[in-house]
Amino acid sequence: MLTSDSSSTPVPLIVDDDGSQDGMTALAYMLQNPKFSVKAIAISQGLARPQIFGNNVELMLTRLGKTGIPVAVGRDTPLGSSIK
Repeated sequence: MLTSDSSSTPVPLIVDDDGSQDGMTALAYMLQNPKFSVKAIAISQGLARPQIFGNNVELMLTRLGKTGIPVAVGRDTPLGSSIK
């Protein structure tokens, strides 16, 4: 549970995103917010190609000085049937 107490321990997070713009904005917010501690990032197939988005996330982490956070990149294709 998040509290308004600024001395509380940050909430550990594993972030999974599909490459959407709103996901990138949310990730930047979580990385800069002292209430959260992003422990890992997973990129899955969705709006962007995982490999390209994975590279973009790595660049963003470097620019924000948030090195050492593992980034896992999923498949380029969905596991199931495609949406029509």
